[in-house]
Amino acid sequence: TLKNCTHRECCDPMSCRLKNKATCGSGECCSQDCTVKMNDVVCRKSVD
Repeated sequence: TLKNCTHRECCDPMSCRLKNKATCGSGECCSQDCTVKMNDVVCRKSVD
């Protein structure tokens, strides 16, 4: 959906599929180059 596909260059919201070599299409842990951010990058708050 449009809500789930926030990085338009990474995914197609109409088909709900990633484009080309994208590994992610939305979320704070998805970089603008369509890859999941490195594990040393904090992209969300930790939860105890």
